[in-house]
Amino acid sequence: RDLYERPRTRFVATFLGTCNLIEGVVKSVGAGSAPHWLVTTPLGELTVPAPSSARAVGARCTLALRPEKVSVVAKPGPGGHACAVRVREVVYTGADSEYLLEAGMTLKARQLNGVHGAAGWRAGEAAWAQFDASALVLLED
Repeated sequence: RDLYERPRTRFVATFLGTCNLIEGVVKSVGAGSAPHWLVTTPLGELTVPAPSSARAVGARCTLALRPEKVSVVAKPGPGGHACAVRVREVVYTGADSEYLLEAGMTLKARQLNGVHGAAGWRAGEAAWAQFDASALVLLED
């Protein structure tokens, strides 16, 4: 479970299931009771819980985000991260649907069918991809 939810390397993130790898650059480092990094990515600026390893502002980094942690919604709700996307492809797999989304990069999402309107999206439609900051994992390599 720990290896899947919190992989440390690209190899582990992609070996154990499907994973979005998001390239970015550290914009700032915030301290305090909830240390975090602000990372500039093709999806916009993302706040990432700071791991124990330190990186300098301006350093390149890779974030891992599992497809099942991404919700495809008509309108983003409060909290978390949201970015405007265009649905490129929908694959109905029975219990769930897999989505390929365009948002400055290709982003994969997976949702249970019948939950929050899942399986109601069609290729070409505009939507939002939403996910919690806690779903982002900063990889070591």
